Amino acid sequence: YTMPKDADKNDFESESYAVFRLNTDEALAMKEEDGEAYREFYMKSSGMVPEEIRDYFDENLDGDYYYDGTRESIINCIKYVRNYLGEHTSYSLSPGKTPKNEDFILNFLKKKKKGYCSAYASAATMMFRYYGIPARYVEGYKVSSDEQKLSGYDSVNLIFVKDDMAHAWPEIYVSGVGFIPVEVTSGYFSSDDFDFGEDSEVYDFDDLADEFSDDYSDEE
Repeated sequence: YTMPKDADKNDFESESYAVFRLNTDEALAMKEEDGEAYREFYMKSSGMVPEEIRDYFDENLDGDYYYDGTRESIINCIKYVRNYLGEHTSYSLSPGKTPKNEDFILNFLKKKKKGYCSAYASAATMMFRYYGIPARYVEGYKVSSDEQKLSGYDSVNLIFVKDDMAHAWPEIYVSGVGFIPVEVTSGYFSSDDFDFGEDSEVYDFDDLADEFSDDYSDEE
C-alpha cells in the first residue's frame, strides 16, 4: 500500500508485524553447513503459539507427546493430532460464523466443534507447534492423479483446477527435508497413512514428501 503524498500519517491505523527474511542462498548455506541452525530459524518463524491457545492445549491435549527429533516421535504426533481432531470435531461446510471477539481456532475446538479444511489446518498447525514441530498454514488446491488428464503434448499433463478443489492444510518442517504437507481434515486421509509397523523407524521422509506433495499445489 502506498500512502498519498498529501496524507497525514495520523489518519491511518498501523499494525506491527514480525518479519523473518531469509534469501535462497542464505537458506541453502544454513541447511548445508548447520542443519540445527536452519531448524532453529523455522522454530522461531513457524513455532509460535499464542498464549491463550497454549493454555487451552495445556489443559486439553495429551502431554506425553513431543517431537524429539526422531521419526517415531513425529509420526506419533501426527497420529495424535489427527485422532484428536477426529474425536472432538466434525467436518461441516456450514459451521457458522466466528464472533469477531473470539479466536477462530479456540471457537472451533471449544464451541462449534465443527468446520471445514481451514479450521482443521489452522488448529493442527498450532497443535504441531505446541508439540515442538515447526509448522505453517497453507492454502491452495488439492488435485489428485485421477483428476489429471494427458494433454496432446508429450510428457505434459493438462490439469483442470476447479473452485471445489480449493483446500487448506498444514505443512511441517523436517530437518534435512524441508516443509512437507500433512493432511488432517476428516475424510481427506487414510487411517493407515502412517501405519508403517516395524519398518517405521527406517521410513524415508524423502518418500513422505514426494507422496504428499504430488497432490498439492500450495499458495501460502
